[in-house]
Amino acid sequence: MERAVFDLPFPAAELPVLTEVAQRHRRWLVDSGLLASPAAIDRLMSRLTEGMSPAWQARAAACFARFLQGYIEEAANRRDQTALLPDGYLDLRIRTGATDIIMMLAERIDDCELPLRVARHETVRQLCHLSAQVIDVVQDVLSLDKEVADGDLHNIVLVLCRHHGWDTERAVGHCRTMVQDWTDSFVVLQSSLPTVRAELHLTNSEWARVCRYAGALRACMRGNHDWCGESPRYAPDAGQGRPYVGYLEGLDRAYALPESEHP
Repeated sequence: MERAVFDLPFPAAELPVLTEVAQRHRRWLVDSGLLASPAAIDRLMSRLTEGMSPAWQARAAACFARFLQGYIEEAANRRDQTALLPDGYLDLRIRTGATDIIMMLAERIDDCELPLRVARHETVRQLCHLSAQVIDVVQDVLSLDKEVADGDLHNIVLVLCRHHGWDTERAVGHCRTMVQDWTDSFVVLQSSLPTVRAELHLTNSEWARVCRYAGALRACMRGNHDWCGESPRYAPDAGQGRPYVGYLEGLDRAYALPESEHP
């Protein structure tokens, strides 16, 4: 399938230091022992939680628990060849896509931890849900070739084709429509955030964090789209004559630096 492109109403973030950051990150993968050292796990869970409140840590732990439970369900589906309905699949995909974990990390990385009363507000929850749906469906469409080759049932395009009797083109078109509807809803809902500010009597500092968080959600949606379109993980020829990068154990080979770039 030719890679689909979605018309997301969010500009790509401008990152002038992207090349430098990518090189540093690759060195870190190689040098940190993340793929081979058990101690790396402890170093990772402390980097995640440093400076974050107990409330944030509890929310993050719940996200990881949902993610792991979702993977158990996916494994059972593969074993039993379960034919999922579209709504049920999207509900499962929200959990296995780890999108809520990404959004929790956005609070950590962007220094915009949300007060608990904000994180629990229905408008904010809906913004997160819409973002997760956009990310998951875009990723499914762009990873379709890989999952067909792997014989994986867990892809919204395949679920729609099987449930409705559609061909791939019609199912992808439906995915485009869903993403368009969700991004339109996101834009409208984001415009209502000043009402949330007034309702919750947010301080200037709290409001600034909410604004940064909304920006982080937009960046996650657009960044996911751009990364999936460029990553070798989802290339139509992934695994054919090149290191397979679908799993962690392939990262050290797929992203190994040339000798000239090692420190």
